[in-house]
Amino acid sequence: LLSIAVGGVFVSMPVGPPPTGTLPLTIPPVVSLVAMTFAAQSATLAPGVNALGVLSSNGLLLTIGHL
Repeated sequence: LLSIAVGGVFVSMPVGPPPTGTLPLTIPPVVSLVAMTFAAQSATLAPGVNALGVLSSNGLLLTIGHL
């Protein structure tokens, strides 16, 4: 499960079979997207692995733009 936060709105979607997954992401050439930041993190249900029964990835922070 991949969760992406954009402007305070969270969108979650399943991605590929475990242990890896891919999510094609097309970024349109729109100037207003430059410097926009996206956050993403994945999680999966794993009963018995901990008290919550959930494993999660490290977070990912993406910024659109150039140096």
